Amino acid sequence: MNENQAVQRIHAYLTHELGYPTELIQREYQTSRNARLDLVVMLDGRIRIVCEAKRLDNLPRDSRLLPFDALIRQIQFAAIEVGARFFLVSDGQQMLWFETDESGRPLRLATPKTYRDMVYGGSDSQSRASRIAGVRRTLRNILELSRQQRWSPEALALIFYAHLQRRRGREMFCDLLVGGSHSQAALAAARSEWPGASDTGFEETLAFVARQDLTPPRAYEEALDLLNTSALDKLAPADALPLLDEILSRYPKSSGATRLPRWTADLLVRLADIEPGDRVLDLHCGLGNLSAAVRLAGTTPPSHMVLFARHATDAMWACVQQLVFGADLPSISIGDPLKSTRPPYRQEDLSDRIFVAPPFGLTVRHERFSDRQGGVLSSPEAYIHHALTRLSPTGRIVALLPNGPLGNPDRSQLQELLLRNGLQAVLDVGTFQPDSGVAASVVVLDKSAPSRDVLFFAKAQNRQKQDSFDCTSLPGLPHVLERFRSWMQNYDVGDDDLGLTATATPAQGVLSAGPYLARQAQRQLPLASFKHHSLESLALVTKGGAIRRSKDAGDVVFIGPGAIRPLEIQLDPMDRADDAEVQQYPKAVANEGDIVMNGLSTYLGAAALIESGRFPINRHIFRIRVYNALVLPEYLAIAINSRYVHEALIARAGGSVMTMLRLEALKQVLIPVPPQNIQAEIVRRVAFAKEERDVVERSLQQKEQALSVLVRDLDLGETV
Repeated sequence: MNENQAVQRIHAYLTHELGYPTELIQREYQTSRNARLDLVVMLDGRIRIVCEAKRLDNLPRDSRLLPFDALIRQIQFAAIEVGARFFLVSDGQQMLWFETDESGRPLRLATPKTYRDMVYGGSDSQSRASRIAGVRRTLRNILELSRQQRWSPEALALIFYAHLQRRRGREMFCDLLVGGSHSQAALAAARSEWPGASDTGFEETLAFVARQDLTPPRAYEEALDLLNTSALDKLAPADALPLLDEILSRYPKSSGATRLPRWTADLLVRLADIEPGDRVLDLHCGLGNLSAAVRLAGTTPPSHMVLFARHATDAMWACVQQLVFGADLPSISIGDPLKSTRPPYRQEDLSDRIFVAPPFGLTVRHERFSDRQGGVLSSPEAYIHHALTRLSPTGRIVALLPNGPLGNPDRSQLQELLLRNGLQAVLDVGTFQPDSGVAASVVVLDKSAPSRDVLFFAKAQNRQKQDSFDCTSLPGLPHVLERFRSWMQNYDVGDDDLGLTATATPAQGVLSAGPYLARQAQRQLPLASFKHHSLESLALVTKGGAIRRSKDAGDVVFIGPGAIRPLEIQLDPMDRADDAEVQQYPKAVANEGDIVMNGLSTYLGAAALIESGRFPINRHIFRIRVYNALVLPEYLAIAINSRYVHEALIARAGGSVMTMLRLEALKQVLIPVPPQNIQAEIVRRVAFAKEERDVVERSLQQKEQALSVLVRDLDLGETV
């Protein structure tokens, strides 16, 4: 039996006799030292079993001598390198199982490890909860120690990186931490011994921390001693990564890098649809959550991954998350990828899947963008440009971009860039970062898919406070992903009863998903049967002036965005301006019969009819003056506040940080216009309901006054 036949026999043995799913088994796995392993078994994104096809003729007959044999030890070292707990040696007939032991000889196993054993049974499963609890206590102790001793934030990255490297067989980083500058020679010697060993960001971060003069080597030694008593390196990635999240979420990060929520990272990886053998590039890896999600998917070894980190500390945190999976690390470059001066990339340097999660709110100046005014681009557009230069002819880009540029017709250059390069889908993830008002969308560009005028739009948001490593556990996302896969396979997905997805032709340069989802939702409501008109065809729509509040008590009351509620105007006592201020904007006035609308604030999109009087309006207020005989002003105010129009209106609002309505977007909102007798009936019913409410409110006020009088009289002692 030759080697290839032996490998096939091992594969059949694992799948048919031990029950391992075929998708968990990878052939010809290449390690970071360019060693090739015949077969590896992946579980929870981590290599759990190494399988090697070898001739067993020269092995000692005495089984007690097997752990001392050079061949067995060689495979043991390979298993240690990739972090596998077990390894299997076979000639296709005899199956020899061993448990990896980093501290000594491998332990021969009497029985094989079945798939059920690895997932459900055995002492490993029984002790999982206690090991997690023990590691959590250790990490919290280290976190408390770092706060008491006022460590630099970067020091924690050094500690975890050095510890996990030690547990993967590389002691040099712990020596360098504890020994300080005296260990530089040791580092040089270790590099010569392990030419493939990565020190990504270690020296740079250590030098930075040393300049802060806050973390003495003795503190590192104490922390390393604490970690050595834990089982952090023994935990499955799905158990270890949440514990690291507890550290990353509680300790400040001076590099300014953002940490993608786990559910968002998992969503991006699922949308990328990575296949075995694909080369994966992460153009802005942040703290490593996205690259960790790639490893958790279990289809991509680190040898097929390239990461870019803007700062050395970010690179180290990304490495820490990768070391949870084993000793192999992806290629990580430190610096801004946009400043690369490399010549055009060769075919073998191109990537099949590229992730882009750029820093928001930055601008990039580079000579390659000389066609732009000042040679400046926003960072999202600059990163997309760079990703396209590194994408294979059949590759896919999955990018997380702010909603503002996608929904702004004035940002046509970014939108045209996406449309020209295989844009297939836009999925709105909302305010994906906790405690942040920045909304974003995931865009999918695919060179292998046919170009088409109709795009896939979806709402893929998480309203739960707790993060999740599996985005399909969140409401609505399995439905969205299923329809996305059907769309990418050129199936007709049809209408969506849940209202989470829509297919539409982009109009007026708007690529944000909101307007298209709202339009589909409108079709399912009763008003859809009436004829629709754009707001600008029914009324004159203008904005107010830049009227500011007076520092003192002004003479003129004006309407600001805090004053308008749905169908109500509650004037803010603070909204007063000097008469001279108001006189500068003579056209910024709303009269009786006009509709005023909020363009900003909590009540964004709320509209009310001015029933009497004349009021100046500031620049965040829209004035809608009906001049078309088709519509009653009272009805138009009601229609704007209805779910039917209001949701479509809000969907058109833009802005990455603060959501605002734009005049041009407001003019294009469609208003259902029924016959005037139906409009009048709607106005009558709403007026009747408001009158009933007012009666109840007056009655409530009288009851409250009576209660107040009763309490006051009792307080004065008048009990009769």
